[in-house]
Amino acid sequence: MEGLKTFPIKQHPMNVAKDNSKVSEESTIILKVLKSHTKEDFRNAVDELLTEEERDLIDTAEGLKLFPQAINVFDDVIRRLSIRFAELMGWPTSALADVIEPRKKVGTKHHYVTLNLHSRNLKGRVVFRIASLETVVSRIPVSALRALDETKQYWQRVVYLEPVFHQGKAIRSFSELKRLVCRPKDPVIAAYLGGGPLNYGYQIPYSLTKSLATRKRSKSSYSLVFLIAHWD
Repeated sequence: MEGLKTFPIKQHPMNVAKDNSKVSEESTIILKVLKSHTKEDFRNAVDELLTEEERDLIDTAEGLKLFPQAINVFDDVIRRLSIRFAELMGWPTSALADVIEPRKKVGTKHHYVTLNLHSRNLKGRVVFRIASLETVVSRIPVSALRALDETKQYWQRVVYLEPVFHQGKAIRSFSELKRLVCRPKDPVIAAYLGGGPLNYGYQIPYSLTKSLATRKRSKSSYSLVFLIAHWD
């Protein structure tokens, strides 16, 4: 398809070269952290990757039973490790996008997300309509699917995103989306690496569970999106 751009998100030679075993080991540990499902697995994997400052902050928060504060520290750790993984893979900064407004249903049919991008004509805040990859696979160019297949073992979730426009201009926020009649175009395939177990395994009061779970989706595992392919 004309206009297709696949980002260089693929296996990097450094991960298999014998003289780069430390790099390969670090990337493997980071993936264990991000894909952990239990507190025990998560803490065992993340321990050696914490900075002294992060470890002190977590120990202090746990000692005072201020678990939400400990969760905030781990949110930042997850983000740092996700960016570090991209660096180890040799992936460009243009392939990363911050989640500004997390997934939300707007209207009666579709869910949307607002990302901050640094790619091609889609720069800054842009609202995207979300679709499951399986439901639109027939619309995806073969080369884009090939780019995804090269790294499929990394991703916790992959989605098909369509930026939303009104009169040729990208929509920048949910509030703007609600006011205007818009249409999507220029789709993107995006993916998440993962973000560890819910609340990092902390047992917190029921009154905080819902708010923390919602915030976690927007601030940790889903705060950083990796762009696989973009076409227009």
